Amino acid sequence: MTRLSKTAVLLTLTAGISLAALLSGCSDLPPGVIAKGDGINITQGQLQKRVDLLSKSLPPTQGSQSSETARQALVRQAAKQLVAEALIRRESAKRGIKVSDDEVQKQINKMLALRYAGDKQQWLSDLQAEGTNETEYREGVRTQLLSNKLEADVKNSVHASDDDARREFQAFVSANKSPDFRRVRLILVSNQTLAQNLRSQIDGGADFAALAAKYNQDKNSRHNQNQLSLSKLQQAGLSPAVKNAIFSMSYLQVAGPIKTDKGYYLLQLTDVEPDRSTPFDQAKELFREKAQQKLQQQAWQQFLADAEKSVVYRDDVKPNQ
Repeated sequence: MTRLSKTAVLLTLTAGISLAALLSGCSDLPPGVIAKGDGINITQGQLQKRVDLLSKSLPPTQGSQSSETARQALVRQAAKQLVAEALIRRESAKRGIKVSDDEVQKQINKMLALRYAGDKQQWLSDLQAEGTNETEYREGVRTQLLSNKLEADVKNSVHASDDDARREFQAFVSANKSPDFRRVRLILVSNQTLAQNLRSQIDGGADFAALAAKYNQDKNSRHNQNQLSLSKLQQAGLSPAVKNAIFSMSYLQVAGPIKTDKGYYLLQLTDVEPDRSTPFDQAKELFREKAQQKLQQQAWQQFLADAEKSVVYRDDVKPNQ
């Protein structure tokens, strides 16, 4: 695969294809038009050119049935690409969103530096081998930059409310709620032999707290009398094995040594209290951000779907739902 293929904006491809066998679809579109809508007019020639371009990047498929399926999928994909690009240009124009020649050149300069060590002639040679040219490539870059700006513009109009944040919080609590709040005394050491020796001492009646005061290497718990207090909402940073042990132990039970990437843990459950999950007011901004990200993505997907509603595809190139 040439270096150009690594940088192409176009999507996945397949073997050399002629559209002649795929033109039996019927529709009310004018002859030679494969998709039409408000400000959208994609022609058979545009589709054939896109398919020819895409078809150069993958090896031929084997078998007539799989080959025919691949042809149909590629043609539909190419049609959807062309429509999506036209929609981006249309909707960007409606919002006054533009991309300057300087912005396009800056992206191309980055690509040349990254992929070609600044060798523009090699890039142009690869473009020619791929069946395209610099002008078409620049337009592809411009469309991608328009898409980025349009997506940001759509998402920036979406703002999560306190209710949205609360719904995210409640969903998280419901999925992660622990029946209790636990406090454990712990010892963390880096040596397995020492960990096993300490466990033997504890089983023999040695005081866990005294051994923790002497041997515990966990910085987070040493300032708190070698204890850790947590609910299931507060388990970030703990290994699954340690978490499972803490929430399956009975009062004063000892567990370990438990091997983790930090060392070997010995644990003793010292307290079990009713659940004390983080209050919503303390976590509101975190969950507002989570809600905002979800709502923004939903808004962008809905925006694209609504924009495409105005487009009529010819039956044989209509994307699969």
